[in-house]
Amino acid sequence: MWNGEGKAVSRYAVQSVHMRECLAEFLGTFVMIVFGMGVNNQVVNSEEKNGTWLSINMCWCVAVLIGVYC
Repeated sequence: MWNGEGKAVSRYAVQSVHMRECLAEFLGTFVMIVFGMGVNNQVVNSEEKNGTWLSINMCWCVAVLIGVYC
């Protein structure tokens, strides 16, 4: 699509600042939960053969950092 000034406009561009902030918050939280719960599932399903409480804590730390950075 093109706007009146000859510039391409994305179909999925959100104009509302409030909506963009909400979407960014959702994306950051989603990434954090996916990484954190992924490591929990890995440790529990492998019966602690592929990780321990230390790897859970370290991966949750990384998940929070990535979620905040998003």
